Amino acid sequence: RGGGKKPFNQKGTGGARQGTIRAPHYPGGGIALGPKPRKYDQKTPKKMIRLALYSALSDRAALSRVALVDSYAAWSEPKTKQAIVALEALGLSGKVLVVLTREDHTAALSFRNLDNVRTIDAGELNTYDVLNADWVLFSESSLPTAKESN
Repeated sequence: RGGGKKPFNQKGTGGARQGTIRAPHYPGGGIALGPKPRKYDQKTPKKMIRLALYSALSDRAALSRVALVDSYAAWSEPKTKQAIVALEALGLSGKVLVVLTREDHTAALSFRNLDNVRTIDAGELNTYDVLNADWVLFSESSLPTAKESN
């Protein structure tokens, strides 16, 4: 782009002083007071985030789209087939959000390979995932964790 060198001497030419050919009044020069990068991020209040999640869960509950499982303790090893059978037994079809705890590691491994199933830790439960899913599946151990973390 150039413009690093002073175009002519400060004094003795009779013209106005110029520092660079990239000044705004030069052809091909810069933009006077042009746009400056700025962050427009705003933090959503915690109470609003919590209320949105409660509203999303209430919506799913009103549509009878929330299911509850006792536990996954009987699952000794991860098997995707076992997860498919469990979903069919509960009558869950479409997108399913499975809310798990850290202790439900075997279940997480069983569900993770299914296309229409998303697993999430109870502490990370969020409004987007609840609204994006047709069904929300909780285990009894994940309910208290989901409630206290939100």
